[in-house]
Amino acid sequence: MALPVNGTFMDVVYSAQIVDVSTASIAQIPVMKAGKFMDAKISLSAAITGSDSVVTVKKYPAGVVADAVTIGTITLANSTSAAGKNYSTSISGTEAARTLAGGDTLAFDGDGASSTTSIGRISAIVRGP
Repeated sequence: MALPVNGTFMDVVYSAQIVDVSTASIAQIPVMKAGKFMDAKISLSAAITGSDSVVTVKKYPAGVVADAVTIGTITLANSTSAAGKNYSTSISGTEAARTLAGGDTLAFDGDGASSTTSIGRISAIVRGP
């Protein structure tokens, strides 16, 4: 029997929202406790058109934007988009980039390349030490 993939009691789930993924914008989440970025998903409220939108997941160490480090990207594909469609992070950052401290900021920086208004609801998991 396959066992479910469960998180641990050390997981912290953070939520945010991009009001319109078809407009360049940033959603920021203050990190409350140290841990490692594990994954983030974005769920759309409507289909997007035109072209894909890319949301870059970043860490602002101690909340300082000038020191931003890229963790990965989430590509919202217009060809498969629909209300309720979920997209996951493609992690490209180093282990150090994924390691967060209390007081850091997680940022979801959307390029707004698509058309058609759609809310992007974000859930991110940070696993404690």
